Amino acid sequence: MRTLALAALVLAVPAAAQTTAPAPSPVGPAEAGAPDVDPQLVGAWALDEVAEGGELGQLGVEIEEMTCDFDADGTGRVEMEMVQDRDPITSERTFEFVTDDGRIVVPNDDDVTYRVLTDGRLEMTTAGGTVLRFVRAGA
Repeated sequence: MRTLALAALVLAVPAAAQTTAPAPSPVGPAEAGAPDVDPQLVGAWALDEVAEGGELGQLGVEIEEMTCDFDADGTGRVEMEMVQDRDPITSERTFEFVTDDGRIVVPNDDDVTYRVLTDGRLEMTTAGGTVLRFVRAGA
């Protein structure tokens, strides 16, 4: 049962922090009906640090590796490697998303807030309080 609860928490990470500085407004493609995706989010991101463990930390989960890819067409992909009670856990998920006022919105999931920090890193916060910071993959 604990594994199911953990899986639910992990899958809520599209893959990530709402602060006093507003996130950039989403910019959508020009064609009608296309998803609104913030161009600053588009691209591949690799985990730099887990700033706050949130619910995952309370469950004793350590995120060892995580990559997120966000495409301009509204397709996202998250790959994660975690450890809980010395047991390795891997998770991979592809999903559709839009961005709205500093939030990554995935149908039937909790929103994840995000912002691009002044140093260029991406900071994401899950509904469970996990705060993750990413760097551009390959940078």
